[in-house]
Amino acid sequence: MDRVMRIKIDGLTMAYNVSGVGAPLTLIHGFPLNKIMWRPQVSSLSRRFRVVALDLPGFGESEAPPGPCSMDRFADYVGALLRQLRIHSSVVVGHSMGGYVTFRLYARHRSLVGGMVLANTRAEADSPEGKQGRLATIERIKREGLTSYISESAEKLVSPATMARRPEILRTLRDIMKAASEHSIVSTLHALAERPDSTPLLSEITVPTLVITGAQDQIIPFDSAGRMHSSIRGSQLVTIQSTGHMSNLEDPEAFNRAVLQSFRRPSSASGISDR
Repeated sequence: MDRVMRIKIDGLTMAYNVSGVGAPLTLIHGFPLNKIMWRPQVSSLSRRFRVVALDLPGFGESEAPPGPCSMDRFADYVGALLRQLRIHSSVVVGHSMGGYVTFRLYARHRSLVGGMVLANTRAEADSPEGKQGRLATIERIKREGLTSYISESAEKLVSPATMARRPEILRTLRDIMKAASEHSIVSTLHALAERPDSTPLLSEITVPTLVITGAQDQIIPFDSAGRMHSSIRGSQLVTIQSTGHMSNLEDPEAFNRAVLQSFRRPSSASGISDR
């Protein structure tokens, strides 16, 4: 990835990389990860796009925001970053939590989104059981720290095939997760539990949209991807075999190919441009 760049947004320092030239493509990472997860995409997709890989506030090299965070606040920071970079419309690739942020970006800053890639994510809010699970995780982290949480969480992110054949991916994920502070992880777990249901938004999405899911994703069931695909007019659905929740890392060739096939021409992204 190119050297890290930093920018001040409402007094908060955000870190990002820009690689390549062409129509903008913005990469929003999942939880509790950072822009490093996108290395295979940056190296490949920057041949066709101007790729922006960012660290959400509190992750990677971006400062944590003051007060509680939320998916709306994350979306506002992303929107402000794109405007400061003079990007008027971008294909936005959101992985997992990054997908939740992408939905809020579309809801709050619609003109900035010229296309979407919703990767290993869902539109639904947490169920009551899901919220309770996040709160229990917060209490466990406060008692025990992050070590066991990171180890167990990383194993859930990849498929059994990936664990057996490519253990280096698991090591990479653990290293990325260790870069996040306990404060940021706990604060973001609260934000994830309280995020709004984006299901009503799906029928309003009019930009080209690609839904990507892993055939062995233990975090987001295939049904969620199917519902998004059915509800977003004209969307495409790609299932990447033998991958879990980290389809972009487990099979980057298939992931990148799906993105290129969906957005290979500027007209594929509603005329997105960097004006």
